[in-house]
Amino acid sequence: MTPSLYTIEDSLQQLAELRDQADAEGDSEALKVIEAQIGEYLTKEAAKVDSYAGLIQRETANAEICRKEANRLLELARKREAFVEMLKQRALAVMEQFGVRVIESPKHRMRVQGNGGLEPLEIPMQDRLPEGLKEYTVKMPGDLYHWIWNAIKAVEEGLDLVPHPLAEKVMDEATSLPRNQAIREALKSGEDVPGARLLPRGKSLRIE
Repeated sequence: MTPSLYTIEDSLQQLAELRDQADAEGDSEALKVIEAQIGEYLTKEAAKVDSYAGLIQRETANAEICRKEANRLLELARKREAFVEMLKQRALAVMEQFGVRVIESPKHRMRVQGNGGLEPLEIPMQDRLPEGLKEYTVKMPGDLYHWIWNAIKAVEEGLDLVPHPLAEKVMDEATSLPRNQAIREALKSGEDVPGARLLPRGKSLRIE
């Protein structure tokens, strides 16, 4: 966005350019001085308000242009990465089809290798998980929290406790997540965990 699109006084434009230069050079001291000068700009003359507002509008427009360009490049990067993954998967499929583990040329070497790390954990039916393999998150008002503590003590002491009016509603709104590490350990030890399973690590293509 060119300065000519806005009314920006030369002195303010120069300060803005000096600030950009100091920022690019990482000169924090110069940056403080210039920003203080920009801050004092409005105190000199009321007529300078238009120039100051013009600078704000220009930089706002520039920021939007940069944001759009960043989003465009990010989307382009995603597409390139997807294309690379497709190429790898296609080469991997062909090599596995013919039982070839390594292909070499004078410049490159493609090799099929097993994936390392943890076996992928798949939980297609979370509602079937045993309760001991779930963890719950509950949001509640403070008085209900303290009521629960009192309820625990009352149960231990065999006392009666008046039900809290929000208790049932809060429990109904509780959210649960699988305890992935505990599920993984249970499956690896040979236990049957309804709703969960470990998948093979799979293979990938390495290019050298």
